[in-house]
Amino acid sequence: MKKLRAISILIFAVILAMIYIPSETLKAQDETSDEADNLEYKELTFFKSYNNCDTSKSEPCSYVSAEWIEYTSGNIKNQLNEFISSVLMDSMYYIQSESKIHNSIEKIADDFLKDYEDNEVVSGRNFPWYYHINSHEHFRNDNVVVLSFISDGYTGGAHGFWVNSFYNFSLASGKVLELDDFLKPGFETELNKLIDRQFRKDNNLSQTEDLTTGAWLFENKIEYNNNFAFTKDGLLFFYNQYEIAPYAAGTIEVLIKYEDLSDLISDINILN
Repeated sequence: MKKLRAISILIFAVILAMIYIPSETLKAQDETSDEADNLEYKELTFFKSYNNCDTSKSEPCSYVSAEWIEYTSGNIKNQLNEFISSVLMDSMYYIQSESKIHNSIEKIADDFLKDYEDNEVVSGRNFPWYYHINSHEHFRNDNVVVLSFISDGYTGGAHGFWVNSFYNFSLASGKVLELDDFLKPGFETELNKLIDRQFRKDNNLSQTEDLTTGAWLFENKIEYNNNFAFTKDGLLFFYNQYEIAPYAAGTIEVLIKYEDLSDLISDINILN
């Protein structure tokens, strides 16, 4: 009887655990789902041009412009807004003089246009300069929100620049997600194999073809980077100009489908 009673208690405990754990998981999923629904934003813009020139006309026009989002609701709105503001300022650091570092778009634009005047207008070359940055939501599901920051510009030289940076946020914590937050330890080797295989497939290259000749890469390899984004279908790895190939090669994208990552994923809920 004692043995039978002990078995009965054990079975009851197991059943109770099976009921309890999923309910807590569902509660956590409901909370992140609610956060995804509650997260709202408004769009903000800034524009300033040299001598109030009009970019819609054919005349040369130098300017600074920005479009970004500001979250107005949601538990992690403050973290997201602070991050967006920080990245905007950091991105504009590259168009500021080392002796004049500002923390407002207005002052940065004033100095940028003054530098244009001193370097181009006074010299008579008058090639227009510009800087533009756009921040927007790239993707959102019940667990993550992905922000994209695209900046481009021209300040003289052979050609301008164009850069796209992705940041993935947990809706539960508001923290920026890194690959090791949702992939199993030791993922690096297998992930590199998946990226190499997909890149070759996308570019009609054999598994043995040299990537420096067949795809113009700087090295005969392509590996994961930290500029990735969650999408509906998989993880997108994005390589900017000059990162792994010459400027003429443009940007490079490699999408690894979630089913191909199934053996590497440690937190499946993040993909919901």
